[in-house]
Amino acid sequence: MTAFKDPGGQSFAIVAVNPTARAVRQTFSLNGCSANSVTPWITSADLSLARQNPVSVSKVSFSYTLPGSNVTTFSGAVLRAD
Repeated sequence: MTAFKDPGGQSFAIVAVNPTARAVRQTFSLNGCSANSVTPWITSADLSLARQNPVSVSKVSFSYTLPGSNVTTFSGAVLRAD
């Protein structure tokens, strides 16, 4: 997993890789900022940065089921930087 925050502090991205064939439920915690939601984008053998429905962030964390054998990139807008 890797995370990036733009230099202006307005947006961020989290990149999660699931190399296994099975789906994995994962909880992510935001450190240093808060957001209302994140948008998952899936890249796999069949999909190329396919936008998924937004996921709500509760306080500073969210959970998502990462499909098997894919890379999921979550993008979000920073509400408040800590």
